[in-house]
Amino acid sequence: MTYLFSMENSYKRQAEQIADDIHQASAMLENAESVDKVMKYYYQLLQRDKNSFQQDLEENLPDFKPGGKGKQ
Repeated sequence: MTYLFSMENSYKRQAEQIADDIHQASAMLENAESVDKVMKYYYQLLQRDKNSFQQDLEENLPDFKPGGKGKQ
């Protein structure tokens, strides 16, 4: 009887450890998804501002060529 009780406790501890591991993995996944969401938003802002800046350059400096050396 004691052996069965010991095995039951062992399985219970293993199940608790697995549940804890799953909980930790879930928390890590939620964190990664949150970071991904922020990074995608940041990327969108950068792209929008880059395009806006490019349009401003083209409108205000029509002869400007990005990467060019300019007048010498």
